[in-house]
Amino acid sequence: MRGALHRVRVWDWPTRAIHWLLVLLIPFAWWTWKTDRMQWHRIAGYAVLALLAFRLFWGLFGSETARFAHFVRGPRGIWRYVAGQTKATVGHNPLGALSVIALRAFAKVCVPQCNDLQKSLAEIAFA
Repeated sequence: MRGALHRVRVWDWPTRAIHWLLVLLIPFAWWTWKTDRMQWHRIAGYAVLALLAFRLFWGLFGSETARFAHFVRGPRGIWRYVAGQTKATVGHNPLGALSVIALRAFAKVCVPQCNDLQKSLAEIAFA
């Protein structure tokens, strides 16, 4: 028999928890907005913001595979990966890191805008 397969946990529990909580909270925030449950929407937004802030911290100081430095590479590193010049690693590959950066940028833009929109609507409503 060839080498036995064994299970490898790539991400630690904080990273897994953050990812799954975001999977739950983002649709919940959308639903609370669509059904005009703005108090719950605000709570969900703050929870998402807190998770993103913790993930930024964990991406700098967390376990090895959770750190951004483990998988975020520059253009040369991405090109080497696409050209097949790098060996496979555990976790995100350099190309997948682009999606991580794009999602973080989207969240950085979206969350504050939602808060500004809320303030603007409150000013209009109570003017």
